[in-house]
Amino acid sequence: MAALADRRSELDAEVGKARAALARWTGDPAADAVGEPPTFEIDPVELRASLDRHPQLLAVAAEGRQADAEVSLAKAEKRPDWGWEVAYQRRDPMFGDMVSAGVTVSLPLFTRDRQDPVIEARLKDANRLRIEQEANRRELVAALEADLAEHAMHHDRLERARTTLVPLAKRRADLETASYGAGTASLSDVIDAFTDLAEARLELLDRESETARDAARLVLAYGTHD
Repeated sequence: MAALADRRSELDAEVGKARAALARWTGDPAADAVGEPPTFEIDPVELRASLDRHPQLLAVAAEGRQADAEVSLAKAEKRPDWGWEVAYQRRDPMFGDMVSAGVTVSLPLFTRDRQDPVIEARLKDANRLRIEQEANRRELVAALEADLAEHAMHHDRLERARTTLVPLAKRRADLETASYGAGTASLSDVIDAFTDLAEARLELLDRESETARDAARLVLAYGTHD
């Protein structure tokens, strides 16, 4: 009884932690979960395909495009720029009207000391961002594969608890009860069997929660973000 009381205290503490986390995310100090928990279908192929649309990669890709645009702008500074203008002036009749035209050409001078260092710096920034994007992509791929492997492990543990551990514990409790009725088992044997059955059912719930958390994390962290 003391051991079961300890177990109940642990479960009550877990409930309290969960309520505190729910209040944190909702802002409601009396927040509570109602109804059936949401279910998430895990499709590894779809999750892998959606990584390219991950916000982290999209942000780095946008920075890369900006860096490429700055490279193009820096290179444009080395090319001559020209312009033209036409003006018409209506003057006093004794002088006559006048039409003027002009062309301006700007020549980039001292490019080795002015434009070239800027271009080189912009190229380095663009290359750094491309390397960073690839590193982030590999990091996300590794994290996804690790989370998928952990989810598969938790799912297998859940199925074993559901199909093997709990049924065996239930069978033992029934056998011990029958043996006690026949006078071949003691009351303590029956109590131990039902205690093990309760622990098996609690373990099943723990494994269900682990699997559900894995699925939610996979979908929310790596799923489609359109």
